[in-house]
Amino acid sequence: MGGAIFNHTGTVVLRNVTATGNTASGYGGSGLGAVIFNLNGAVTVEFSTLAGNFLSGNAANTGGPEDATVYSLAYGNNLLDGTLSMASLTVRNSIIRGTHPDSGSGNDVLINAKNGAHTNAASVVYVGKNLVQFSANLGNATQTGSAPLTTDPLLGPLHMYGDSPLAMPTLAIGANSPATDAATDCLESDGVTTLTTDARGAPDLSRAIATSAPSSIRATISLPTASSRRCDAGTQRRAASMRCAVDLRRIVSRYLHRRMRC
Repeated sequence: MGGAIFNHTGTVVLRNVTATGNTASGYGGSGLGAVIFNLNGAVTVEFSTLAGNFLSGNAANTGGPEDATVYSLAYGNNLLDGTLSMASLTVRNSIIRGTHPDSGSGNDVLINAKNGAHTNAASVVYVGKNLVQFSANLGNATQTGSAPLTTDPLLGPLHMYGDSPLAMPTLAIGANSPATDAATDCLESDGVTTLTTDARGAPDLSRAIATSAPSSIRATISLPTASSRRCDAGTQRRAASMRCAVDLRRIVSRYLHRRMRC
């Protein structure tokens, strides 16, 4: 249960996390969460990539319905006061795919509610744009938000793509990946603070150019704002920023050229 994280009634936030190669073993049952098993708790996954994780166990041999990379379960009665149990999952601008049970195919995200003396509540909210290949909601689990894309994000190998001291290995997205520019914003969870680096510690090039351009140019042309820029879904968001930077350089160059001709 929970190849990397077992969360019981707690609160967990995964931000800028790449999780790959984890294994959850269920022995006689299902693996129950190759990366995360959330039991009666609250989990948020944002700007993260969870791909290429494994499940083993007798039930996992057939790709059972309870095999998943992220499994969120409301189960039994609340141990504190005997009331209903609740489990919540929020997925924001992330990639979750490539779950590998012993055989067959498992879900990437699974939400489940198993009732005790009360009717329990399990929910998932998809925020922004996400890529989730296979998902399922069991029992009386509820799903809200925009349905995730199911297309292949064209992930590259796990590699240290950045040279920052804060960099972490990431699974880079391919040039034609549907994850490119998929995220609807480049903001932190508070919806206000601008994301300036990705998991590699790389700076946002479009922001750097926008803030370093001469004030006369910034007052004349429309540079992208924090609310208008788009980011890539998943852990590594450099590609979108590089394109913005190239576009900005071209805009500034054309503007200066026109001024010189006048």
